[in-house]
Amino acid sequence: MSATNVLYGPVNASDAIDKATYDARKAIEIHPLLAAAHTAIASIDLRYKWDWIEAEKEFKLAIDLEPDYAPTHFFYANLLAIQRRFDESIGESGKGRSLDPYSAVSEVNYARALYYARQFDAAHQVLQQKLDQNPGCSQCMHLMAYFLMREGKTEDAIALLEKRYAVDKFHVAAALGYAYAKAGRADEARSMFTVLDQSPDPVPSHERALIYLGLRDLDQAFIYFQKSCDERFPSIPLMSVDPLYDEIRGDGRFVALMNRANITN
Repeated sequence: MSATNVLYGPVNASDAIDKATYDARKAIEIHPLLAAAHTAIASIDLRYKWDWIEAEKEFKLAIDLEPDYAPTHFFYANLLAIQRRFDESIGESGKGRSLDPYSAVSEVNYARALYYARQFDAAHQVLQQKLDQNPGCSQCMHLMAYFLMREGKTEDAIALLEKRYAVDKFHVAAALGYAYAKAGRADEARSMFTVLDQSPDPVPSHERALIYLGLRDLDQAFIYFQKSCDERFPSIPLMSVDPLYDEIRGDGRFVALMNRANITN
């Protein structure tokens, strides 16, 4: 389940992380008790360094400093999910949701925590409620499409993604290609590679891997998953708990990929 990050843009990921780390450290130097800065460091440890111990230390410090800062709870929930501490993950995400109740990000984050814990009905209900309130919520639509595919409603998922594709094709192409592939529409799935090739910004390798996964071309999928790991794509560690990847979980290449991402469970 890819999400927008520094890899979707003209800035090199390594350069972006170096700059973000410098800025966060400078902020802490000036204001040691700034929860947002400690959350930034924790998020870098989580999403790009894959250092779970340091990330948790910084998240806990940020929460101690400012318990009502919602983003800390959002990101900490992802770390807890990676560690398979699902009840804690749902709890932290729920705290973030209560602190920022009108944000689509908070709803999607909470739904993802439920999704990783395989509480699919509850996650679906959260997303549906948000979509009822805001039918144009792009993140909700994207995640809902995966729920629909899990329920065997692939054509409904395609219809939802095509609606988003008409507005933002480059960020939706991979998910739509995966859905086309799952529906047996292989030519349309492959056409999404051409769309990705036309992106004005560099496209994360994970996007192409997802389409190949849908096509069941696992050799190509793992080539691009490995490239994605080289790019330090933030979703790599979450693959360890994301139901989307259940079909390849027993593949030795998947195990090796998770080991590279500091995942041993």
